[in-house]
Amino acid sequence: TQAMLAGKSIEEFSDLPAMTDPDKLAAMHILVTATNPVYFSNPKMFPLLVFHMVDLSIEYGNSTNSAFGFGVFGIILCGAFGQIEEGYQFGLLGQNLQEGLKARELTARVSMNMNVGTIHWKEHLRGSLDPLLQGYKTGLELGDLEFGLFCAVSYCNNLFYTGRELLFVEQELVKFEEVAHRLKHYHHEQNNTLFRQVVLNLGGRSDDPCRLQGEACDETEVITSATEAKNRTRLHQVYANKTLLSYLFHDYSSALQNARLAENEADAVMGSYHQPQHNLFYSLALLAMYPELPDLAQKEAMEKVSVNQEFMKNWAEHAPMNYRHKFDLVEAERARVLDHAEDARASYARAIDHARSEEFLMEEAIACECAARYHLELGMKDAATKYIKDARHAFLRWNASAKVNDIDERYAALLAPAPVEDSSKEIPARIVGRSTRISNSDALDFTTVYKATQAISGEIVLSDLFKKLILI
Repeated sequence: TQAMLAGKSIEEFSDLPAMTDPDKLAAMHILVTATNPVYFSNPKMFPLLVFHMVDLSIEYGNSTNSAFGFGVFGIILCGAFGQIEEGYQFGLLGQNLQEGLKARELTARVSMNMNVGTIHWKEHLRGSLDPLLQGYKTGLELGDLEFGLFCAVSYCNNLFYTGRELLFVEQELVKFEEVAHRLKHYHHEQNNTLFRQVVLNLGGRSDDPCRLQGEACDETEVITSATEAKNRTRLHQVYANKTLLSYLFHDYSSALQNARLAENEADAVMGSYHQPQHNLFYSLALLAMYPELPDLAQKEAMEKVSVNQEFMKNWAEHAPMNYRHKFDLVEAERARVLDHAEDARASYARAIDHARSEEFLMEEAIACECAARYHLELGMKDAATKYIKDARHAFLRWNASAKVNDIDERYAALLAPAPVEDSSKEIPARIVGRSTRISNSDALDFTTVYKATQAISGEIVLSDLFKKLILI
């Protein structure tokens, strides 16, 4: 394939003659049909299928399925080889070819390629949301249920990663879960239940926030069924999500253990946004555990972080809106464990600013908490207090009530209200107090009032306004 591509500009592939050989057309159809199950179960074979589609298109001309083949080739270039510019252009080529050939039946497949595996390497992840929804609608309309529902699952995943309010994410997950169940696409239904349990854990609706067990799913059953089905993508997602939750709730040993298990299945999420997310939390888990590791393990941990950061640096150069804050946060944590105080403080500040400006709410909150913990270690209580209040506010805006409660308990001394000077006057607790649990309705502070006025001024649909005000 590389030999065939040598000396060709990407634009030339849109001008190839039409494929007419019936055997080759049939082969292209079979290859396209096989890509999804191969991606999930045997990702090492996946590139071979894709390269063969590209080979057939170059040698025998373009078919409608060539649009899919070129798009997936772009995913491999981005995710496996780090050739972001070339991969992005092949993603656009697949999209433009599908539109030029008026192959509307491939809308969901091409949308999945571009908006799951390509767009986030060059554009803001938010840009994937509307096209994925359109891919879902068109897929169902034209009978491409597999890829239509794939678009829906990916839409929900990307909603979560872009920091949308968890209550809204849960509503969307439930909606598409029901559609997948009704259409008997249980694979996609189970993908949604897994992510919905993550949302439920963060919302305080599970017994153990680090264990994916509750209303939506049981991690033990998911791991067993995924192992039996050889669904390595779902195995990765189980372990990666457990890494995230364990890290958020300070179980760093479990976070590192699950990060390593997810790493074993990492090729099964190649090109998707799951890949850089795992990179981030693997590095954070390694650095959180670093002080407790023996010397040799510390050396290996720092080497792995360096490798991860080389990837993240490349991604940040091509899509700073998605990856710059991730790179800076890991740099801050690395400087922290190496006792480079000035570098750590500057990197925390950059990570927070970048995450906030690009509206990655979860990562803004994590960076604020990391900065608070570090400034507390340095004895800089005022700075630590500011950062932990910012972290609490970000988690509150995200609707992650379990994490807000964790912060209230873990950093109670920093969050305690200042003493009232005139103790002879009794002031109602609802005015001066801070609730340690966000379920306490007495804690109507200024932030809540401000959020309510924002909702009122920005919402036209009364039913939606009612939901927002009840949540606030």
